[in-house]
Amino acid sequence: MTTNNQTSIISLEKKRRTCSAEFKQQIVQACKAPDVSIASVALQHGLNTNPLSNWIRLIDGKLGK
Repeated sequence: MTTNNQTSIISLEKKRRTCSAEFKQQIVQACKAPDVSIASVALQHGLNTNPLSNWIRLIDGKLGK
């Protein structure tokens, strides 16, 4: 039996998800529905609330100008 003494390196690095502008717009609109929390929308879509809050500020800022 032959053994290989080399160790393989496993990448544990998480890759960033990129979302389209259309997707972000849809998610932000979902957050603006009555009696809906940002956290619940984020959870439904497998997102973190922090970037979602940033998207809301970004989109509201663009629309407000």
